[in-house]
Amino acid sequence: MVDSPAFFADAELPSKFTCDGEGVAPSLSWGPLPDNATHSALLAVDADAVSGDYVHWLWWDLGRAITFTPDGFQPAVHGATVGNNSAGRQEYAPPCPPRTDEAHRYVFTLYGLQGPLGLPAGSGRADFEAALAGKVLAQGSIVATYRR
Repeated sequence: MVDSPAFFADAELPSKFTCDGEGVAPSLSWGPLPDNATHSALLAVDADAVSGDYVHWLWWDLGRAITFTPDGFQPAVHGATVGNNSAGRQEYAPPCPPRTDEAHRYVFTLYGLQGPLGLPAGSGRADFEAALAGKVLAQGSIVATYRR
């Protein structure tokens, strides 16, 4: 359900989207959403962070008409609400694993939702996941890797 013209699934994330490049969010595309899905949401995590999943990007309540986000996408400009990443900021946090680590896996999961989540901006992952209960009609993920 989710894909990216910026990188291949299970392949290396181009440095443009990391702390070693421009640090912009990669483009994503998804669909088709179920007919009764009215909104979408995204959670992007580093599945190999030492402290557990590190949230790199979190947003929700994007209208169903948008099924593609270009490089550097700003969700709030398009009506979505942005949550806090693990650094406590409402923005895309570019991957920046320690130089001594093996490649980390970055998982971008898109959700098709029945109705908005209605959470306030700056909400964190726990509140996001609790709000998903009973609203997820479809979901899909794409994984990229990155090593410095």
